[in-house]
Amino acid sequence: MNVTCLVDTGGDALERYIYDAYGTPTVLDADWSADADNVSDYMNNILFAGYCYDWETGLYHVRLRPYHAPLGRWLVRDPLGYFDGMSLYEYCHSRTNWERDPFGNATGRVNKLKEMLGGVWAVGPLDAYSAAKGDIANFGHRMGREFADKHPENPAGVRNAARHMAWQAKLTQKFGARKAKQIGNLHELGDATSPDPGVRADTEIDQHNNVIGREIGERAKTDDDIRKEIEKALDEGRAIVSPNDPRLKNKAAVCADVSGSESNEDSSGPSSEDDTDTDDVPDTSSTGSEGTETDTDMSPTPNSDTSAP
Repeated sequence: MNVTCLVDTGGDALERYIYDAYGTPTVLDADWSADADNVSDYMNNILFAGYCYDWETGLYHVRLRPYHAPLGRWLVRDPLGYFDGMSLYEYCHSRTNWERDPFGNATGRVNKLKEMLGGVWAVGPLDAYSAAKGDIANFGHRMGREFADKHPENPAGVRNAARHMAWQAKLTQKFGARKAKQIGNLHELGDATSPDPGVRADTEIDQHNNVIGREIGERAKTDDDIRKEIEKALDEGRAIVSPNDPRLKNKAAVCADVSGSESNEDSSGPSSEDDTDTDDVPDTSSTGSEGTETDTDMSPTPNSDTSAP
């Protein structure tokens, strides 16, 4: 998912961005004419694949490693060694149209494999598919979108909270709280110990809302019961919808521009990012503290709206 346009609160374009295959940005003015110095006039630094771009060095900061887009290479060896291939510096196997690497290594691949095998071991192949990509996961996504529409002040945070609560509630109804917790923990595998504080904060938020979801699943009898309980948890403030919530032990490090506005995006689906995510079909704009929004294109990413919370 690439940021392609910065807009004001009225939806009018302020500046635009295009990229080559490996993410080198070209800045355009609102009328599509070339920007004079090819530097964002608003110092927007969330660009290719949602990575954080440094306008001074021309590097993307991708958590564990810096990425050099003109070279199409990482500048540091893969911390996992040769797990992801024989080149320690190659970016996404040179398949940039559909691969992303939001951590700067292949940890997500390892953890997703463990999650898949662990889910099959816990509930069997058919039910594991339902939890990850089938009716249970889709119910979580539907609830997420429904409640996001009801909370325009924070759609991304509410969507993420609602879908995790709904996902764990349905898992608890079908398999019991113990197996629902096991599947939820497998989904967050590795993220709780990530070196990135933002990832740890996201994981803590998800785990908190998963607990509420299991409690809902033990009480609720129908989908409508789950919906009402989620609404109650949101209204009472029991669910966590913000990385700045004082109940969090981990605080997300936000990549912000010099004006203090933040570019946030929900890249995780009930299959999170990791995401780049990420994740589900996110909102195509994110609002910063200065009232600007970033429109994003929807180029294919490893995480889609059909994967588990």
